[in-house]
Amino acid sequence: MMMDTKIWGYRPESQYNGLEDLRGFLVETTDARIGEVEMIGSEGGSGGAAGAYLVICLANDTGPGHPGRRVVLPAGVVALVDLASETVLVDGTRQQIMDAPDLDQVHRRPELDYLCRLGGYYASFQGGRH
Repeated sequence: MMMDTKIWGYRPESQYNGLEDLRGFLVETTDARIGEVEMIGSEGGSGGAAGAYLVICLANDTGPGHPGRRVVLPAGVVALVDLASETVLVDGTRQQIMDAPDLDQVHRRPELDYLCRLGGYYASFQGGRH
């Protein structure tokens, strides 16, 4: 299965060079603070650029029935990494992130077919932060 690499690479305007450890950074959508970065991963390519992603642990206040839920965010939805405030701003709304396909296992890297499905979902609103 072929992976669309555009959604999986950090955009230049994100101001993230891939060197800083983002674990523990707060994550904000266009309308809410949703949680924090738990893990950074990559799937192939030079420096992981072909499949870079963040695993986010959602905050307990993101809705009933979802406390501590984890989701994968492709690097392409990262609008800005603010190192000073330790915050990652992402495209999309809180609800769009909540509606993303579930990640069953976070103790190992996500499978390629899951990343491909996820890339298609997030591509629909990539670049939506204005």
